[in-house]
Amino acid sequence: MSIKGRECGACAHPDRASIELGLANRVPLRVLSKRYGLSIDSIHRHRHKHMTPELTAQLMTRGRLTEIDLEHFRTTESEGILHHLVALRARLYQSLDQADDEGKGSDVAKISSTLLKNLELTAKLLGDLNAGSTNLTQNILILPEYHGLRTAIMQALKPYPEARAAVANALQTYETPTLIEGEAQRVRTGS
Repeated sequence: MSIKGRECGACAHPDRASIELGLANRVPLRVLSKRYGLSIDSIHRHRHKHMTPELTAQLMTRGRLTEIDLEHFRTTESEGILHHLVALRARLYQSLDQADDEGKGSDVAKISSTLLKNLELTAKLLGDLNAGSTNLTQNILILPEYHGLRTAIMQALKPYPEARAAVANALQTYETPTLIEGEAQRVRTGS
Protein backbone atom coordinates (compact mmCIF):
# COMPACT_ATOMS: atom_id res chain seq x y z
CA MET A 1 0.00 0.00 0.00
CA SER A 2 1.11 3.56 -0.45
CA ILE A 3 0.85 6.72 1.56
CA LYS A 4 0.71 9.88 -0.58
CA GLY A 5 2.70 8.28 -3.39
CA ARG A 6 5.20 6.53 -1.09
CA GLU A 7 5.10 2.86 -0.37
CA CYS A 8 4.38 1.96 3.26
CA GLY A 9 7.66 0.86 4.86
CA ALA A 10 6.00 -1.84 6.96
CA CYS A 11 3.97 -3.19 4.01
CA ALA A 12 7.15 -3.45 1.89
CA HIS A 13 9.28 -4.85 4.71
CA PRO A 14 10.31 -8.51 4.34
CA ASP A 15 9.31 -9.08 7.99
CA ARG A 16 5.87 -7.52 7.63
CA ALA A 17 4.18 -10.51 9.28
CA SER A 18 6.45 -10.25 12.32
CA ILE A 19 5.89 -6.49 12.55
CA GLU A 20 2.12 -6.99 12.48
CA LEU A 21 2.34 -9.79 15.03
CA GLY A 22 4.32 -7.48 17.29
CA LEU A 23 1.79 -4.69 16.82
CA ALA A 24 -1.11 -7.01 17.61
CA ASN A 25 0.67 -8.18 20.76
CA ARG A 26 1.31 -4.57 21.82
CA VAL A 27 5.09 -4.67 21.53
CA PRO A 28 6.19 -1.04 22.01
CA LEU A 29 6.64 0.89 18.78
CA ARG A 30 10.21 1.87 19.65
CA VAL A 31 11.13 -1.81 20.12
CA LEU A 32 9.66 -2.70 16.72
CA SER A 33 11.32 0.35 15.18
CA LYS A 34 14.73 -0.67 16.47
CA ARG A 35 14.26 -4.33 15.58
CA TYR A 36 13.09 -3.78 11.99
CA GLY A 37 14.83 -0.54 11.08
CA LEU A 38 11.65 1.47 10.48
CA SER A 39 10.63 4.77 11.99
CA ILE A 40 8.18 4.76 14.87
CA ASP A 41 5.85 6.93 12.77
CA SER A 42 5.94 4.44 9.90
CA ILE A 43 4.99 1.55 12.18
CA HIS A 44 2.31 3.64 13.88
CA ARG A 45 0.79 4.63 10.52
CA HIS A 46 0.86 1.02 9.34
CA ARG A 47 -1.04 -0.14 12.42
CA HIS A 48 -3.76 2.50 12.01
CA LYS A 49 -4.05 2.55 8.22
CA HIS A 50 -3.29 -1.00 7.08
CA MET A 51 -4.24 -3.37 9.90
CA THR A 52 -7.90 -4.12 10.25
CA PRO A 53 -9.39 -4.91 13.68
CA GLU A 54 -10.09 -8.43 12.38
CA LEU A 55 -6.43 -8.97 11.47
CA THR A 56 -5.32 -7.64 14.84
CA ALA A 57 -7.73 -9.97 16.66
CA GLN A 58 -6.55 -12.97 14.61
CA LEU A 59 -2.92 -12.23 15.34
CA MET A 60 -3.61 -11.69 19.04
CA THR A 61 -5.23 -15.09 19.42
CA ARG A 62 -2.86 -16.96 17.11
CA GLY A 63 0.58 -15.60 17.83
CA ARG A 64 2.21 -15.12 21.18
CA LEU A 65 5.69 -13.83 21.84
CA THR A 66 8.27 -16.60 22.05
CA GLU A 67 10.78 -16.83 24.89
CA ILE A 68 13.43 -15.42 22.51
CA ASP A 69 11.21 -12.42 21.71
CA LEU A 70 10.52 -11.88 25.40
CA GLU A 71 14.23 -11.97 26.23
CA HIS A 72 14.97 -9.43 23.49
CA PHE A 73 12.10 -7.28 24.80
CA ARG A 74 13.47 -7.46 28.37
CA THR A 75 16.93 -6.43 27.18
CA THR A 76 15.61 -3.56 25.07
CA GLU A 77 13.37 -2.29 27.86
CA SER A 78 16.20 -2.51 30.41
CA GLU A 79 18.48 -0.47 28.16
CA GLY A 80 15.74 2.14 27.69
CA ILE A 81 15.08 2.40 31.40
CA LEU A 82 18.78 2.78 32.12
CA HIS A 83 19.13 5.52 29.50
CA HIS A 84 16.23 7.46 31.03
CA LEU A 85 17.59 7.08 34.54
CA VAL A 86 20.97 8.47 33.44
CA ALA A 87 19.32 11.38 31.60
CA LEU A 88 17.14 12.14 34.62
CA ARG A 89 20.15 12.02 36.92
CA ALA A 90 22.00 14.59 34.78
CA ARG A 91 19.01 16.92 35.06
CA LEU A 92 18.80 16.32 38.81
CA TYR A 93 22.46 17.31 39.19
CA GLN A 94 21.77 20.52 37.28
CA SER A 95 18.79 21.26 39.54
CA LEU A 96 20.90 20.47 42.60
CA ASP A 97 23.56 22.95 41.47
CA GLN A 98 20.92 25.62 40.82
CA ALA A 99 19.20 25.09 44.18
CA ASP A 100 22.57 25.20 45.93
CA ASP A 101 23.53 28.43 44.08
CA GLU A 102 20.25 30.01 45.18
CA GLY A 103 20.74 28.89 48.79
CA LYS A 104 17.57 26.78 48.83
CA GLY A 105 18.59 24.21 51.43
CA SER A 106 15.27 22.38 51.51
CA ASP A 107 15.33 21.97 47.72
CA VAL A 108 18.92 20.68 47.92
CA ALA A 109 17.79 18.07 50.44
CA LYS A 110 14.79 17.00 48.30
CA ILE A 111 16.86 16.77 45.13
CA SER A 112 19.60 14.87 46.96
CA SER A 113 17.02 12.37 48.17
CA THR A 114 15.67 11.93 44.65
CA LEU A 115 19.22 11.50 43.34
CA LEU A 116 19.85 8.77 45.89
CA LYS A 117 16.70 6.92 44.77
CA ASN A 118 17.82 7.28 41.15
CA LEU A 119 21.25 5.87 42.03
CA GLU A 120 19.74 2.95 43.94
CA LEU A 121 17.36 2.07 41.10
CA THR A 122 20.16 2.33 38.54
CA ALA A 123 22.37 0.07 40.66
CA LYS A 124 19.58 -2.50 40.94
CA LEU A 125 18.98 -2.39 37.20
CA LEU A 126 22.68 -2.77 36.42
CA GLY A 127 22.85 -5.66 38.86
CA ASP A 128 20.09 -7.38 36.91
CA LEU A 129 21.76 -6.64 33.57
CA ASN A 130 25.17 -7.85 34.71
CA ALA A 131 24.05 -10.96 36.60
CA GLY A 132 26.39 -13.79 35.69
CA SER A 133 28.56 -11.56 33.54
CA THR A 134 32.31 -11.99 33.79
CA ASN A 135 32.94 -8.76 31.89
CA LEU A 136 31.79 -6.08 34.33
CA THR A 137 32.36 -2.37 33.81
CA GLN A 138 31.81 -0.19 36.88
CA ASN A 139 30.31 3.23 36.25
CA ILE A 140 31.36 5.56 39.06
CA LEU A 141 28.52 7.95 38.24
CA ILE A 142 26.02 5.58 39.86
CA LEU A 143 27.91 5.25 43.12
CA PRO A 144 26.60 7.14 46.16
CA GLU A 145 30.24 7.97 46.96
CA TYR A 146 30.48 9.93 43.69
CA HIS A 147 27.36 11.89 44.61
CA GLY A 148 28.84 12.71 48.04
CA LEU A 149 32.19 13.73 46.53
CA ARG A 150 30.49 15.88 43.91
CA THR A 151 28.41 17.66 46.55
CA ALA A 152 31.50 18.24 48.73
CA ILE A 153 33.46 19.70 45.79
CA MET A 154 30.62 22.02 44.84
CA GLN A 155 30.26 23.17 48.47
CA ALA A 156 34.01 23.82 48.75
CA LEU A 157 33.94 25.91 45.57
CA LYS A 158 30.99 28.04 46.69
CA PRO A 159 33.24 31.06 47.57
CA TYR A 160 34.70 30.87 44.04
CA PRO A 161 31.71 31.20 41.67
CA GLU A 162 33.72 31.14 38.42
CA ALA A 163 35.66 28.02 39.42
CA ARG A 164 32.45 26.43 40.71
CA ALA A 165 30.67 27.07 37.41
CA ALA A 166 33.63 25.67 35.44
CA VAL A 167 33.75 22.53 37.57
CA ALA A 168 29.96 22.10 37.34
CA ASN A 169 30.13 22.36 33.54
CA ALA A 170 33.02 19.89 33.38
CA LEU A 171 31.19 17.40 35.59
CA GLN A 172 27.99 17.74 33.60
CA THR A 173 29.77 16.73 30.40
CA TYR A 174 30.55 13.40 32.07
CA GLU A 175 27.07 13.05 33.54
CA THR A 176 25.12 13.32 30.29
CA PRO A 177 23.88 10.10 28.66
CA THR A 178 25.49 10.69 25.26
CA LEU A 179 28.96 11.12 26.67
CA ILE A 180 28.50 8.26 29.13
CA GLU A 181 27.58 5.94 26.27
CA GLY A 182 30.51 7.22 24.22
CA GLU A 183 32.90 6.74 27.11
CA ALA A 184 31.55 3.24 27.74
CA GLN A 185 32.08 2.43 24.07
CA ARG A 186 35.62 3.85 24.25
CA VAL A 187 36.40 1.69 27.30
CA ARG A 188 34.96 -1.43 25.65
CA THR A 189 36.95 -0.95 22.46
CA GLY A 190 40.08 0.22 24.24
CA SER A 191 40.45 3.30 22.04
